[in-house]
Amino acid sequence: MLNSYAQRRMNAIDADIRSLVKHQDTLTNGEWNKLQRLDRAHSFWKRISDA
Repeated sequence: MLNSYAQRRMNAIDADIRSLVKHQDTLTNGEWNKLQRLDRAHSFWKRISDA
């Protein structure tokens, strides 16, 4: 159950990352910070789903 939840969270985070960087050559400081937070969240859920 936790594994499936982690997979759903990773998919949602992937979608957020794609929408953030889609068609952009540069990111603002706020967008960069959001991207870093999303990356950390994705890494966290990946470790949970791989366990």
